[in-house]
This record gives sequence, C-alpha cells and structure tokens, in this order.
Amino acid sequence: DDIYIYISNIDIYLLQLQRQRQRPHICFISPPHKVGRMGKGATKERELKDAFQSAGWFAKRAGASGGGGDDESYDVIAAKDGRILVIELKYRDPDAYIYLDAHEIEELQFVATQLDAEAVIGARWKQDTTFYAHNPANVYRTKGGNYRLSAEDKDTAAFTLPPS
Repeated sequence: DDIYIYISNIDIYLLQLQRQRQRPHICFISPPHKVGRMGKGATKERELKDAFQSAGWFAKRAGASGGGGDDESYDVIAAKDGRILVIELKYRDPDAYIYLDAHEIEELQFVATQLDAEAVIGARWKQDTTFYAHNPANVYRTKGGNYRLSAEDKDTAAFTLPPS
C-alpha cells in the first residue's frame, strides 16, 4: 500500500524510516503553490540542500521556511548514516551581524531533540562560498538573550556544511 502524505510533512517520516533502515513506499502529493521570486535566503537554503545531496546526504528544505508559518522551525534538515542535522541558515554581508531570536533557536533545539538530532546554526557571508556550522551553545548571546554571529566567528565554527 502507498502512504499518502503532503510533501511539506514528509521529512520527519523519511528520517524515521532512514533511522529504521526501511525504504519508503510513498506517492507524493504536492499541494498547489504560488511560484514567485525566491529571496536570497531561499536561494542559499536550496544551495545548502543541494550541497548535502551532492555529498550523499538525504536533505530537504523546509517548505514554509522563512514564511512566518508555525510548521517549520528550521530551514534545512539533513541525514546520513544515522547522523541528523536540523539547520537554521542565515546569509548576510560580511560587515553585518547575524541575529537570531532566542525563540527561533529554542524551536530549532526542540525539533532537534525530538529527532535525536543536532541543532545547527548555519551561516554564510557574501563573497564566501562556505557554509559554517555553529552549535547554538557556543554562539554569543546578547543582553536580551538573542544570538549573534559575525564574519569573524567563521574561525570558531564547529564544522563546515556539509560535514565530510
């Protein structure tokens, strides 16, 4: 029997199957959506997803990523050989800070905990082709409790994305 699931809800199902080393039997049904101009963030999220897939990882970009919806609290989810990364990705000018709301990171960490995965803040700066992975626990916290990264933090990244 085929299992019918909307594509926006399938990533967790596929990760559970991968963890159990089972093959999915799925007929994809994609709800209608508007095709519009992609923002720079969405373009970088797709680049990151493609980089993971090229490196042999399962990777999926969250459908509602950046859309202000409550369904997606991450941008990209990736898995390989039992390792799962739940990534919130930010893209900025090298002279600008990356700020992340504390609530956004709490949601990211919640999803990661539910999947027995690693929560990752992904960062990329213009004129740099590398995606840097930061553990939220090691990222500078502002007085208001939010998270802040700068281009100088590239040297303190836990690893680059996708990991080798």
